[in-house]
Amino acid sequence: MKHWRRGDYYSGPREQRWMVSDWRGRRGLWAPPVGYYWMQSGEQYLLMAAATSLIAGVVAATVGSEAPTYPTAPGYASPY
Repeated sequence: MKHWRRGDYYSGPREQRWMVSDWRGRRGLWAPPVGYYWMQSGEQYLLMAAATSLIAGVVAATVGSEAPTYPTAPGYASPY
């Protein structure tokens, strides 16, 4: 599974079923600016520019969890 980063260009499928229209109900997401939309790719939400597929933001998608989980760099303890 690819881990996307801000500044990457999204090259995966852009089907309607992966677009997130209920961003208010998703922890960590905010209103997308005009010309952008949220899309789910695996365990990540991507804020993408509609015209160019440039990723402007990435948020970890947490399914079935009350608190978000974030990957921890090797050698560091998780803050949670």
